[in-house]
Amino acid sequence: MFKILIILIIIVYQMVCTVFSQGLERTFKSRSGNFPIQISGLDLPELKEVPLIRVSPLTLPRLPEWKSTRFLPEDPSWLDRGGKLFKKGIASYYTERPTEALQHFRQVQESYPETPWYAPSLFWSGQLLALDGKLDAALERLKTFETEASAVKFPFRKDFLDRSRFTRIWIELKQKKTIESVIPQLEQTMGATQERGIQLKLLELQVYALLEKKRTSEVKILLKQVEKRYPENRLPTLWLAQIHYREAEWNSLVKMLTDSLKAQEVFPAFIYENLLLMGIHAAIELEQLNLARTWVGQLTDLSRSNSDLPILARIRVHQRLQDYSGIQESWEKMKDDLLRSLVLREIYRHAGKDFQYEFLISFEFDEQFWRDWKSEGQLIRAHALRMQDRRDEAYKLYQISHALADRFPVVRERALYHRVLIELEVQDFERAEQHLEQLLASYPESSYRAEYHFWYALVLHEKKQDPIRSLMALRQIDESLERGDDSIFLQGRIHLEQSNWSQASRVFRRLKSNLPESPYLEQSLLFLAEALYQQKNHVETQAVLSELREKFNPLQDSVPVINLQVRNLMAMGELKKADELLRKDLRHQPDFSLIQLHLRILEKLGDQQGILETSRLGLNLAATKDQAYLHLQRANALYQTENLAKAYVHYEQALFSPPAGQFPFIRFRLIKIHYLLNEFEAFEARGNAYLKEDDQSEYANELLLMLGNYSFRKNRPEQAKHYLEKLVANQRLAVRNPELDPLQRLELVTRIGEEYNLLEDYQSAEQWLNQALRLMEDIPDQKQNYHLRILREKGLAAFEQGKYRRALSSDLKVNYLDKNLSSKQKYKLSLRIAQSYQKLKRIREAKTIFQKMLKDFKDETRQQEIKRRLKLLE
Repeated sequence: MFKILIILIIIVYQMVCTVFSQGLERTFKSRSGNFPIQISGLDLPELKEVPLIRVSPLTLPRLPEWKSTRFLPEDPSWLDRGGKLFKKGIASYYTERPTEALQHFRQVQESYPETPWYAPSLFWSGQLLALDGKLDAALERLKTFETEASAVKFPFRKDFLDRSRFTRIWIELKQKKTIESVIPQLEQTMGATQERGIQLKLLELQVYALLEKKRTSEVKILLKQVEKRYPENRLPTLWLAQIHYREAEWNSLVKMLTDSLKAQEVFPAFIYENLLLMGIHAAIELEQLNLARTWVGQLTDLSRSNSDLPILARIRVHQRLQDYSGIQESWEKMKDDLLRSLVLREIYRHAGKDFQYEFLISFEFDEQFWRDWKSEGQLIRAHALRMQDRRDEAYKLYQISHALADRFPVVRERALYHRVLIELEVQDFERAEQHLEQLLASYPESSYRAEYHFWYALVLHEKKQDPIRSLMALRQIDESLERGDDSIFLQGRIHLEQSNWSQASRVFRRLKSNLPESPYLEQSLLFLAEALYQQKNHVETQAVLSELREKFNPLQDSVPVINLQVRNLMAMGELKKADELLRKDLRHQPDFSLIQLHLRILEKLGDQQGILETSRLGLNLAATKDQAYLHLQRANALYQTENLAKAYVHYEQALFSPPAGQFPFIRFRLIKIHYLLNEFEAFEARGNAYLKEDDQSEYANELLLMLGNYSFRKNRPEQAKHYLEKLVANQRLAVRNPELDPLQRLELVTRIGEEYNLLEDYQSAEQWLNQALRLMEDIPDQKQNYHLRILREKGLAAFEQGKYRRALSSDLKVNYLDKNLSSKQKYKLSLRIAQSYQKLKRIREAKTIFQKMLKDFKDETRQQEIKRRLKLLE
């Protein structure tokens, strides 16, 4: 239960650290979008740690020299020359003079083949040749020895044969020619050999041969059998443990060692130490940390003369527990300075990976312990400060690390790159550009090269430098790499910014087809639609937007998608569809920009009720500076539907914080509403106040006309004349503008003619109205709107000047063609026509007009006036 608790603590701690480190990810906010600044690990080259124990693959053991005092011959008789030469050969061999020994044995073989020294000399010369690496010659000599030895008897014959067979098998294994066939020989030789020492050596050869042929399971079975067969020898146990270690069979290793210790088996010190070290490693791998600590304690008791090894083992346990106070305490007890330096470097590496930033920042030690790797240490410490959000301190240490890392190019590169990441975060583009150029020039084979190209392109883009340079840098990035989709997305944004719509659409299509899982896909589809929209490819734009809304539901940001979809429908002339889309989407996304767009559409559709509903929706949102705009739109709709009192209230609300450029219009509308509601006192007062501030704008002109008409009705002709003269002066000045739109010019000239009629300057009126007729001919599609209006005013001007024929010419056309005349206008026109006929002595036509008027106008006053005029004609 305690072991499970420890494991849970470690997992939770790692999760907390991981979440904390991930929470420090930064974002580079550019005008083309937000891109993650990956403050990743330092990605330093793998550090080879100081091993608790080195367990190398089992190699062919060294060939034994077989030196033993029992093989020293007794002194031969003075007549035994062969014996003397043999004795000299043995003496030379035992005293490390192999060449001389081999020469003596050769003399025995050549000169005394019939003596008992011949066969032993063959064995020893074979042994010497094998030790000298002349394996084929040695093999031949040993085979000869075994043949001769079978035919003669000599001292230690059985011992020499056993050793010869061993050496011969050793040579065949060394040559690696026929290992598979050697294995049966080993088993046979093992059975024929009685000397336990040679049996164990043969066993070692057998283990080696089986492992060479990857027959590991047979080795394990063999070693377990040997353990029982040779309980006094612990080497098989060590070999079996080493196999488990090399094969990473941690459970088997721990069980084997636990069973041996429970059985209180006795091991030689060096074997026991090796077993404990392998067991500690296995227990740590299995997270059996209590067991590991128990064995560390036993190792401490065993290795009192070398305390650093148990301390290193204890540090390994603390590392798995991420107990860095225990690590520091253990490390400080180490005695060997070189080992302390190596282990400290490991501790730094592990602390960085375990997010132990406070430990790295606060851990103090003598300078000598990181002298050889100080640049790396400062880099790791800088990274710890960076992850603790101590950016300025980190930047200084990155600089120091970079300066110290002349002999460590990877450290130097990482230090410079992490400086760049800080420069990007604080938007120091000058330094970032300089350092990115340095990274690209100095590290052409770097695995971070795509990052360098990407940030270099983005920095150039943010500095608004030549976009071609940014695009060239981005094209160096393979789209299969991590920055591939960032690169393609940024390329598309650059093309959009340059209004290169076709290239932008091509790039975003590539991202869509090649990287369908990209986090930029949603934005890319929107920008693809924008590029297509700008190319007036409205049908495909609508298809892409529909795909976007279907694939990403809900959208990260629906407003720009809806906005573009509506604008596209408007461009297609589908105002009603755009209206339907916004009515539906505004229920879920009542965004002010969409409300504005909807109001524009409703205005084009002339849907005043819709404007009232949409503006009400906007006004129900939280109060913002945009409320005035909504009040204005609502007021306009109410004004158009002649709900003037309510319109007045909303215009007043809009006036508190009027939208840009709308203040004069709102004031004008308020004054006009006073006029329309017959609130003439307020109308006159506010109108004159307006004209004191502005007496030349379009709104001022309309007010001058309204005030002039009002003054006429109030029988104040001089005041009316003042207003109208100012109005005419304004319009005459405006009509001189050479850049004036033809339609505006026609409207102004017509108005001037109308106003001269009001001023009773009928000659000027006629001149201006004739000019209006000429202007109208240049705008044929406006003839129906202006022709009768101009003729009506021209007829009045001609009549008042006594030009009755001209008057009739205009008035008769108006009388027959204008079906929209009010009763009052119709009466005045008919009266003027009759009077013109009368003045021209065309009494019959005049009577006809009066008689028709009697039928058309039934009110008593007009009937009496018509009859009176008819009577005068008789």
